[in-house]
Amino acid sequence: GPVVQCNIAERGIVDGHGGCMNMGGICIGCTMPGFPDKFSPIYEVPPGSYLSSNTSRVAGGFIRRMRNISKIDKNMTPRWDKEGAPSGWARSKTGPKGALKQVHKFYAKYQHTHESYN
Repeated sequence: GPVVQCNIAERGIVDGHGGCMNMGGICIGCTMPGFPDKFSPIYEVPPGSYLSSNTSRVAGGFIRRMRNISKIDKNMTPRWDKEGAPSGWARSKTGPKGALKQVHKFYAKYQHTHESYN
């Protein structure tokens, strides 16, 4: 919200209870002189928000997918990776198949590209 010198957070709106910030809202400067005119574009989109929100959406989608690959890959004990390991679901054989198997191979190579053994 706007920069204001409002004391509602300390004194409360009615008998010490309530107030925008105490209830989890944003301060819109309602107690300031000339309130609706000076602070009127409250709900307008700020400049540059379209670019930043879309950039974070794309980056977040990529990071989410990479974390999901890591979660699927690392959510197994070494014993489960071996062939013929006992299972509570004997007929169920889980593991990456098809395109996901190729992604796992690529991801494993990528993980070890920056390692150096000096």
